[in-house]
Amino acid sequence: LNRDETIKLIIEGKVEMNQPIWTSISTDAKNLLKKLLQYKPENRMSASEALSDQWILKHYSQKEIPESYLLSSLSNLSAFKTQMTFQKAVLAFIASQQLSKTEEKRLKEAFDLLDTDKNGMISKEELLKGYVFIY
Repeated sequence: LNRDETIKLIIEGKVEMNQPIWTSISTDAKNLLKKLLQYKPENRMSASEALSDQWILKHYSQKEIPESYLLSSLSNLSAFKTQMTFQKAVLAFIASQQLSKTEEKRLKEAFDLLDTDKNGMISKEELLKGYVFIY
């Protein structure tokens, strides 16, 4: 998916899980995630409903979770939180400004220059490379 397709899916509230990373994830886990990621809050599964989901109940009884899974999950959550915090800050800044079309175009061009892998997100590494390039 390119950036525009991803934005369209977000606005429509659609979640696609057909990328290669999802092949090792069970159908039950994907179904739970889709219920939790509903765009409209009134359609979203509550925490108590999630705790009663068949995937949670099936895996809750497993007392030992491999340490590598836990470390990988913590790392992914940390990266996601950092990315979302930065994204929220940028969106708040943009929303607080009354940008002219010219300014908006220049801001998008700057973003596109920093987003070297064209995934619609600026990673820490891309931001650092951009900073080093400018300064």
